Amino acid sequence: MYELNRILLRNFGPRDARYENVDLDFSAVGAPVQAASLVPVAGHVTQRPSPASLVMLQNGGGKGVLLTGITCTTIPRRHQDLEVLRNFVVSLAQPSHIVLEWADARTGRLLVTAQVLAPEGDGIKRRFYSFHPSAALSADALPFHRDGHWLPFDHYCTELRELQSTVEALELQILEVQEKWEKHQDGLGLEPGLFDVQRKMNATESGAAEAFTTSSAGAFVQWLLEKANDDDTYAKLGDAFATYASAHDQREKLGKERQFALAMEQICSQVADRHQEHTDQQRETAQAKSGLVTLASGLMRRHQILIAAAQTTTGTVNTAYRDHEAAKQDLDVANVRVAHVRLASCGIELREAAAEQKRVAGESQEVQDSLAGWRSVPVALRHAAAQDHHSRMQQALSQAEQAAAPYVQARDTAAAACGRATRQPSRRHAPRPTI
Repeated sequence: MYELNRILLRNFGPRDARYENVDLDFSAVGAPVQAASLVPVAGHVTQRPSPASLVMLQNGGGKGVLLTGITCTTIPRRHQDLEVLRNFVVSLAQPSHIVLEWADARTGRLLVTAQVLAPEGDGIKRRFYSFHPSAALSADALPFHRDGHWLPFDHYCTELRELQSTVEALELQILEVQEKWEKHQDGLGLEPGLFDVQRKMNATESGAAEAFTTSSAGAFVQWLLEKANDDDTYAKLGDAFATYASAHDQREKLGKERQFALAMEQICSQVADRHQEHTDQQRETAQAKSGLVTLASGLMRRHQILIAAAQTTTGTVNTAYRDHEAAKQDLDVANVRVAHVRLASCGIELREAAAEQKRVAGESQEVQDSLAGWRSVPVALRHAAAQDHHSRMQQALSQAEQAAAPYVQARDTAAAACGRATRQPSRRHAPRPTI
């Protein structure tokens, strides 16, 4: 349930009682909100607004203008005083604004419903919009002015559309049709019908003196029932009953029409079956035709491909045959060259074999000579040993002769002396030399 928290009126009302910049604030004086957060949250309040407020205005102070502003925003479809309302707005360059701020009695969440109005020809140009205030936008931050001047009607609507597309958290909705606007308020949780009751209760205000003129208690009860129920639902039900009653009155006619309709249905069903069969046959024929065309075109393409392939193959075969003949000639020439090479190679090998034979014969002779030499080695060794022994014996003999030479010489000398002594007689016995 929402309760009215504030009312903002901008540039609204007749010349003598115009609300240029008026805020009616009923907030923060009621009971605490049950589900209020301990931390302040943008777009929420912690206290409900005033349960009852008294606005004191002198005669001509704008009581009717205030009520008109509220009712033309909450129930515009049932507010028919458009001529009076047109006198309350100024121009497209200086539009009028009526902003109603509501507070949810349980959660404290704020809701703003508002409209912007401007004269257009003989009528009124207006846009209705609603949003949930947040840190991005609040009722006080609406772009009423720019650089100290009123923002024109179209520019203001453009600003709203930009906010609608950029800030999704606002849940901003902009409507033009009055009936849709009242249903939109119902969807938000407001009850605009209560303001219609209040408006009729204040029939002497706001140019609605003839609004609440019931001639009987039954008319009053009928009016209350209309306010307490949804007109659209019961209107649909009434239309359904009216249709049923009219159909019941025309039962016989409808029976004949039913028989005719059943017969026509059967005939139409048969016609539909024949038409379906014809359609199926046409479709199958078209498919077969399309298949034949596709097959023929495929065969033509295949034939062209095969012809091109045959031409290519023929050229390839001719080229291969010419290459084969050339290769055959090259092979014959190569065979002749190979024969010449083999003959030359055999001659070279023969000469090399003869040279090898000579070399082997020489090596064999050398080996035989070496073998004969090795066989004469023992004789040579014995001869060398004999020569060496002879040399040593000669050397030993020479050394012995040299060693005995003094003795031989002494012997010879002694012999000579002995001979002389023998030849010279002497009686004296001389001593013999000892050798």
